[in-house]
Amino acid sequence: MSWTQDQSSFDHIAGVSLIAGNGGMPAVRVSRGALKGELYLHGGHVTSWKPPHAEEVLFLSEHAVWNYTKAIRGGVPICFPWFGPKSDQPAAPQHGFARTREWTLERITEEAGGVRIDVSDRSDERSREFWRFDYALTHRVAFGDTLKMELVVQNAGKEPFLFEEAQHSYFRIGNVQEVAIDELHNRYFLDKTDGKTKKQHGKITLQGETDRIYFDTADNISIIDTVLRRCITISRKNSRSAVIWNPWIEKARALSDLGNDEWQKMVCIETCNIRNKVVRLSPGESHVMGTEISVKSI
Repeated sequence: MSWTQDQSSFDHIAGVSLIAGNGGMPAVRVSRGALKGELYLHGGHVTSWKPPHAEEVLFLSEHAVWNYTKAIRGGVPICFPWFGPKSDQPAAPQHGFARTREWTLERITEEAGGVRIDVSDRSDERSREFWRFDYALTHRVAFGDTLKMELVVQNAGKEPFLFEEAQHSYFRIGNVQEVAIDELHNRYFLDKTDGKTKKQHGKITLQGETDRIYFDTADNISIIDTVLRRCITISRKNSRSAVIWNPWIEKARALSDLGNDEWQKMVCIETCNIRNKVVRLSPGESHVMGTEISVKSI
């Protein structure tokens, strides 16, 4: 394990340690009393957040693969600069390359009773093999009573580009068949399980494989979990798309890094800008998309 920065520069931040995490991969661990959190440099990836007043909020697979070739299954992977397969390059990595690149730890600071960690990634020869543009990414993550994440994309080149992006959050739940997802009332979505566009009325419940892209929505989204007796609220900034995903029985069995029964304990609610909500940046411009997650008992 190696760090780009001198570890001693962060020693004054109480409750923060730089560790060799799973697979020996470098990670930042936050442990301040009842507040816990963890972020891996692999993918700039948040893997854990336990606020002071609640149990763990994020789902992390017990079968996740911890090496530099694969994205971590669970937590909050970063999808960039495309979502899903790359239409003109089938061999390109699913959901872009950001989630399997090694990000740089930029700074750790105190913030509102918690800790903020900034990590970054920049274009290089390897990224240009799949996407020719010059970019600079920053993921700003603040662990506290809420979990705040901001993905900053800057065009560092000399020509404009289009990109898709997602904070692909996995949430830990009691039983997927017992949760309701609120506040996407009457929103149109693309149902990728049958290819048809439908309209959803009222609260959403999951009773089978679910893969939906919601368009033209900036609403907050809530997961009402009657088993764990809590409500998780996902507040979004500069996000005009949302995805709800659960692989269900058969697809979970086909995923080597997800246990056969783990689909019952997770649901993905993704903050994103994809499909018809791609983002265009001119040279020198930046775009910030953010997620704030809060939890309360019910």
